Amino acid sequence: MTIKNYSKQDTSILKGFAIICICLHNFFHHLAPSPGENEFYFSLNHINNFFSQISETPAEFINLIFSYLGHYGVQIFIFISGYGLALSMAKRKKPWINFVVDRLMKLYPLLLTALIFYILCTIVMYERFPWSAHYEEMKYKLFFIHTLIPKQGTSVNGPWWFFALILQLYILFPALFKFIKKYKIKAFFILLLFSYAWIFISQYLFKDIDKLYLLQNFPGHIPEFCLGILLAFNKNKKISNIVFFVALAIFCLGNFYKVFFPFTFLAVTIMFVFAYQFFKNIPIKKNITKKILTHFGEISMTLFAVHGFMRAPFITLAKQSLNSPWGHIYAALLFFVTVYFLSFAAARMYDLLLI
Repeated sequence: MTIKNYSKQDTSILKGFAIICICLHNFFHHLAPSPGENEFYFSLNHINNFFSQISETPAEFINLIFSYLGHYGVQIFIFISGYGLALSMAKRKKPWINFVVDRLMKLYPLLLTALIFYILCTIVMYERFPWSAHYEEMKYKLFFIHTLIPKQGTSVNGPWWFFALILQLYILFPALFKFIKKYKIKAFFILLLFSYAWIFISQYLFKDIDKLYLLQNFPGHIPEFCLGILLAFNKNKKISNIVFFVALAIFCLGNFYKVFFPFTFLAVTIMFVFAYQFFKNIPIKKNITKKILTHFGEISMTLFAVHGFMRAPFITLAKQSLNSPWGHIYAALLFFVTVYFLSFAAARMYDLLLI
């Protein structure tokens, strides 16, 4: 299959699909039946729970699919970030410090927007001020070091762990860009070796200590990020379909065997690349799905920023008043619609902070 260049619409579609997966995952995995997910660490119980719960409660299929698999939307964001940054850097090179400052000036206002809306929504929904209870945790977030502190990666608002990861990747990007540009596929495999060696040492020899997860930090996600950079240099690259099936096999094995687990994130990214190219090649004159995904991709930043702390009242609604398979779906839709409209207000705040 030929992996063609991604247009701006292509990247928006991928981000739109990713943010929907992430939002619904972060909602559904708080509802029973919840199988767990192999996101920051491996557990065979999670995949066993997934299949047993689907067998026992097939009506909860949508809940279980997003609960177990939805977090892989993060890999799409990481991949697209690497791809987009590489295209931008190829057109206009920047010194390392200028690049990092430029990215931080865009990322920090998004984090501030998220924190401001978190405080406002907590005051409105719970009639309390959250700062005193989470002062330390918020301080770590403001310095983007929360994933480096035990038990702090998902504190205050779970999805915000991604802020620290993406900044780490931004800091490394100029060096990764130069290395891959010079040595292409050789550089990619060297970086894979580095990443997986670090992951295996963390996951198997020393293990993640006290909820300080390597998979919340850059060593755990260099493969997907660098795949994006590599494909940006290999426009209209023809790749054997065998690669897709190898990735699928590794992904399946990684859900059952811990030794394959670290490879699942790159494997699922490769599967997404192939799957998107396949659907992109299907001739469709008018595709409303494409337009919807493009729209969500364009607002994905603010959707991500505000969705996490808006879950609680809708989760309570799903558990108490709408405690049924269809009730869970209805509550999820209410949650997503609310977050969707809130994201527009957050976008205005973000634009003000950018000035």
